[in-house]
Amino acid sequence: MDTQVLTKDVQDKYLLAQKYYQIISGLNNLKLADGEIQLVAFAAIHGNISDNSLREDYIEKYGTTVATINNIVHRLKKKQVFLKEGKKIFVNPAITQLDFDSKINLVVKIDIIKKVEKVNNLNVKKYG
Repeated sequence: MDTQVLTKDVQDKYLLAQKYYQIISGLNNLKLADGEIQLVAFAAIHGNISDNSLREDYIEKYGTTVATINNIVHRLKKKQVFLKEGKKIFVNPAITQLDFDSKINLVVKIDIIKKVEKVNNLNVKKYG
């Protein structure tokens, strides 16, 4: 197995969270746009994007509108990146169990799926 270590320094926890979600998006073929990644990162740091005060903070920080937030939330709910419980909209816990206030060491393992085929009643592994 080959190992490669990559290092990226960022200025704050928002950029750290954005880098994390860019990686998650790429690995899972979510195809998240930059604005979607910003909103996911912000919501993950704050726990939700439902509270009006959080939405106002997001609008001020990123220079956007409530309508844009609502459109992004709608798209992210379809992709199951955001979940809704009652009136609370939050990042799917499956992808947000990190503390973005500290360094993150992310280990990514990518394996080739081994296909097993029956050849003359023997299991034969195929690679690739």
